Amino acid sequence: MKYAAAAHTGTNRAHQKWMLARMKDLILPRDSSGMFGALNKEDYERVGKELVNNGLIKELPDFNAFYAPADRK
Repeated sequence: MKYAAAAHTGTNRAHQKWMLARMKDLILPRDSSGMFGALNKEDYERVGKELVNNGLIKELPDFNAFYAPADRK
């Protein structure tokens, strides 16, 4: 709140609590069956396809070559 007041953002504790709850929803979705912090292969492929389609990368690396979860190392 100190930093919000210094930046004159016009917030309050209730709004900040709501914002943090929405961030939690994004980080820990209710329907998520994976581990926290684990990269989902379908998400990787969907985002990778968009990056290729928009010319941001030339090709999408294989998921298994790109991502090695801690329990697989």
